[in-house]
Amino acid sequence: MRCQVVLLALVQVALVLAMDLDALIKVNTPQDGELEHALSSPMGFVVAFFDGDEPDFSDLESALGGLAQLFKVDTSSKSSAEYLKQLGLDADEVQTFRAYAHNHNGETFVDSDDFEEVVAFIKESIPNDLVAITTPAALNQEMLGTVKDSKLLCLAITKSDVVPDLLVKLSLWLGQQFKVVMLPSPPPEFLQQAGIQKVPTVLVSSPQPGEGGTLNIGLLPFDRAVFGGLKFPNIVKFLLTVRSQAEQAGLLKTLFDSQKKGDKAESSESPPKPSSSGSSLNSKPVFEITSETSDFCTPNMLGLCVIAILDGSPSNPDKEAQVEILAEVQQHKMNQGRALHFMWVDSVCHPSFVETLGVSADMTPTLVAVHPKKKAVAQHLGAFVTEDINTFISSVLTGRGRVAPISQLPTTPAEEDCTSAHQAMEIVEEEDFDLDDIMGESLDDLDDGSANDSDEDEAEAVELSALKAAEEAEFERKKQIAMKEMAKLNSAPKKKSNKKRRRRRSAKVKDEL
Repeated sequence: MRCQVVLLALVQVALVLAMDLDALIKVNTPQDGELEHALSSPMGFVVAFFDGDEPDFSDLESALGGLAQLFKVDTSSKSSAEYLKQLGLDADEVQTFRAYAHNHNGETFVDSDDFEEVVAFIKESIPNDLVAITTPAALNQEMLGTVKDSKLLCLAITKSDVVPDLLVKLSLWLGQQFKVVMLPSPPPEFLQQAGIQKVPTVLVSSPQPGEGGTLNIGLLPFDRAVFGGLKFPNIVKFLLTVRSQAEQAGLLKTLFDSQKKGDKAESSESPPKPSSSGSSLNSKPVFEITSETSDFCTPNMLGLCVIAILDGSPSNPDKEAQVEILAEVQQHKMNQGRALHFMWVDSVCHPSFVETLGVSADMTPTLVAVHPKKKAVAQHLGAFVTEDINTFISSVLTGRGRVAPISQLPTTPAEEDCTSAHQAMEIVEEEDFDLDDIMGESLDDLDDGSANDSDEDEAEAVELSALKAAEEAEFERKKQIAMKEMAKLNSAPKKKSNKKRRRRRSAKVKDEL
């Protein structure tokens, strides 16, 4: 049986090899209708613009090849006018890149001259449920489940528990025909029983005719001798070859039809469930985090939760202005299309919640950016103004900002009596008073020994004054040290980012399992 499968696959290889599958990871000029199709497709894509002299796109291909469609447009060509029109761009406002997120609906995009920002934007938008993780015991159930969806199973057996980009690419490009599943670190006895000699490897479910007109579903292993190494284009060729072979033999139609006949009528009539992968891109106005906002920053959210920490008590006359600054940041042109979620929390009412973010409750106003997927947080150390906050957000999105891991995402704050908390913070204005009010008696009522007491009081006052001056000097010294440390923190990410950028640009991404 295996010899027949290999021979049939070899016949079909010539047909599939005729396809330029390397185009999936290259930057290409859009063909007729291709850009329009990309705008209506849920898959993310990037358009790189240049004027006349075409630049080297190897960095872009290395970083995003296969994770998004990549196009290039020469703005000096006649055809560029139509491309710009489709993208809603004017020639004088074109930046180096226009990137559309996955599940973009033609609306979620970013215009940028920053290569690293574009890469981070695309990767942040990739749904986190594209590759399923399975076990040897659940493998048969996985194969039967894919048949119900009229798909074949693409099984990757790996040594690591980390999902490689290669499998994400396969799911992005072939998710309509294959369900991509990963089996990490299987036991040796499973590999021996399955006849698998080398890991990592890829297998695909393949229907084969059995006795008495029945169909059997087996796993066909990737053949390195025929398709080459385990690289993205080679695996695509392998998967399409097997599916094409089964379709031409009529086995695929028989397999899927038999499954549909066995399904219950209500199952076939039930409406498809909307995908949850894109729901986290829905933006809403700036809101306050309270005990009732349970879904303010959940793990399925893409991008960043931008949380302003404010004094929400009536004694803060700038609260409304600070919330307005946050709204301005949200509406700023550079943040349009970014996966950002803006909110604020009252530090006076919820000090414990604020401290879980690594921030002291009295450091207001300030701001943090929480990365739900990576379980990391970054604190804004600059002024609470629109320009500085925009710079901070960009630095975090592009990997230049300093982030710290957190054990768990912040949870909904407990229900607190905010009114009492605010009252405790009310400022009591000082009233005019004289020495009699403090001493509780008139100087005229003192006895004849008051002169000696006065000398003692004067000496004590001098001593207190000297102590106060010393305390103020110490406070000023510590303040200067703190300001120097803050300056170092603000400058450190920029120095680090240059080194990081050089490493990123020079590193070659391995497109292998």
